[in-house]
Amino acid sequence: MPVAAHAAPAGSYGFRTFPIDLAPGGTGPGSLEFTHGDGTPDTLTDAELVFDTSGIDRFGTLSLTSNGRDRQSWTCTTAKSTTTCAVEPVQAYGVTYGLPNLVVTARKGAKVGDDGTLKVTVRSKEVAPIQARTTVTVARLVDLAAQPLATAEPVAPGATVQHRVAVKNNGPAASTRGVAVRINADEAFDFGPRYRNCQYAVDTLADSVNLAWCTFAEPIAAGAAYELSAPFYKLRGNAAPDHQYQYYYTWATLDNAQQYADGWYEGQKYVAGTGDVLHLVPVKGQEPGQGDSRRAKVVEADLTHTNDLAQSLVKTPASSASPSVSASPTTGGAGGGDQAGGSLPITGSDTLLVGGAGVVLLAIGAGAFLFARRRRTSFTA
Repeated sequence: MPVAAHAAPAGSYGFRTFPIDLAPGGTGPGSLEFTHGDGTPDTLTDAELVFDTSGIDRFGTLSLTSNGRDRQSWTCTTAKSTTTCAVEPVQAYGVTYGLPNLVVTARKGAKVGDDGTLKVTVRSKEVAPIQARTTVTVARLVDLAAQPLATAEPVAPGATVQHRVAVKNNGPAASTRGVAVRINADEAFDFGPRYRNCQYAVDTLADSVNLAWCTFAEPIAAGAAYELSAPFYKLRGNAAPDHQYQYYYTWATLDNAQQYADGWYEGQKYVAGTGDVLHLVPVKGQEPGQGDSRRAKVVEADLTHTNDLAQSLVKTPASSASPSVSASPTTGGAGGGDQAGGSLPITGSDTLLVGGAGVVLLAIGAGAFLFARRRRTSFTA
């Protein structure tokens, strides 16, 4: 399609796609983000997506699927390694245009470690061509399942939350390249020790959310469950009596966390902890699991996102009498203090923002790693 003479400069728009992981014999979902600035049209005319699949043709095939929101149709034609798809309608939702999602299907014979670059160009009568590119990888699969508390933990105001955030690797392979967890809680919580392998948000998207993420090098065998080696939160001293408070945690492989850094951790400013290292330790009474614990040389991916995120609750006692505060762990540096005396009790919000891209890991094929996205973060374990 020839570009119209009145097409807007590419600087008025932003376009990108995100890494796609898939397993041998399986599929991997992907998504496109097409942003626009002020003064741009609400609907694009004669919009097209052009895919250069030469980098992935040897191990995968590409198709489009609904984004679950727009009622769109598309017609595609393919010539060698170029597929051109006319899409309609393409409409604005806030600062983004709605586009179909992507699916890459592994060819017969695709093996773990195969990877390549997918190039995507978007264009319309109003928009000059803009190209984005991403990596498609045939990955070794693990399934990291967050382990929630079955019932609310009783915690007095000012006391440490003793629950150890946990994860189980449902397999089929051992996780050997490291994992990451994103933890956020409402305003009634405060951080305990500031662990050096964790990053703590200092300007959260919502003032009522305490947000941090940590990385771990410990291998997790298939079938094994691990938990944090020490508590993470304490309840503020002015938490309201007889009230439930909630916190969330999302697990990802370190490879996925690095791939989706823009979505999972972005929009925030972080400060690293300076205390001791927080570790993962086996959950007591759990089977040790199976699998080679040597560090793999191929990308590890978790494509089962429905169990990455868990919610747990704490409940304060009915009486507002002075609590018997639990002993805090001796590791790490000092956490934040309680709010000034005399302030009103914190009751929390009925709906905690699981915000940012914490939940995104879950949709990108990347599902919940894609919310606010603008700054790269480097991950090590």
